[in-house]
Amino acid sequence: MTDLSGKTGVVTGGAQGVGLGIARRLAQAGAGVLLADLQAEKVTAAAEALRAEGLSAQAFAGDVTQVGDVDALFARAASDFGPVDILVNNAGGSGQVGLATIADTDVEVWDTVIAANIRSTFLCSRAVFAGMAARRSGRIINISSGAARAWSGPLGTIGAKFPYVAGKAAVEAMTRQLAHDLAPYQATANAIVCGLVMTEPGARLHDRFSALDPAVQAQMLAHYNNDMATPVEVGELALYLASHAARQVNGQAIPIGMVA
Repeated sequence: MTDLSGKTGVVTGGAQGVGLGIARRLAQAGAGVLLADLQAEKVTAAAEALRAEGLSAQAFAGDVTQVGDVDALFARAASDFGPVDILVNNAGGSGQVGLATIADTDVEVWDTVIAANIRSTFLCSRAVFAGMAARRSGRIINISSGAARAWSGPLGTIGAKFPYVAGKAAVEAMTRQLAHDLAPYQATANAIVCGLVMTEPGARLHDRFSALDPAVQAQMLAHYNNDMATPVEVGELALYLASHAARQVNGQAIPIGMVA
């Protein structure tokens, strides 16, 4: 059984869905976890729910695309729990408006989606890199998407396709470079590539998938073993990557909830 007692984890985008599933699993293994999210009320409620389960969790409301908020986030993590051992870059997303092609994508949408996925991963990874190198240990886990291989699913299952695909592909490239840069210090960086993951009501994928015609749902599921992964299962994979058992797993992009 993986024991993360004494470890500090930070999970961005931790208010719901995959982020909350990962945060819960890290905390169940003994880590102190700081959940960060733009949604102040939701992230506060999420941390309270984990504490009600007897887990060690706190909330931070902020924007991880902004340098000041990122600095405050990691200062808070150090104050509450100690130096960060595990960083999960889960914040991102494709925005709220379905845009089918590059022709539909304006510069503002591009900048917003790219910042949410790439800038956040850059700023948060930079914030922990020196400490992990100095302590010669650490885990960075980036959350990617099967969309990084291009997306042809129905409009409505994803927001702005073009910047989201570009952003998640960049996250995987950043993961490989981080792995090379961290390897001399016995720290690792890996990506989890999420396909269909059925989140709770109110979280993005659940609501978008539920709004589809049942025939379209069936067509999509046929490509995913007629089933969906759950945040709990993504959390189990993240827990493995955070553990000592995965110390020789570095620079990988590991699919879940999809056929690779």
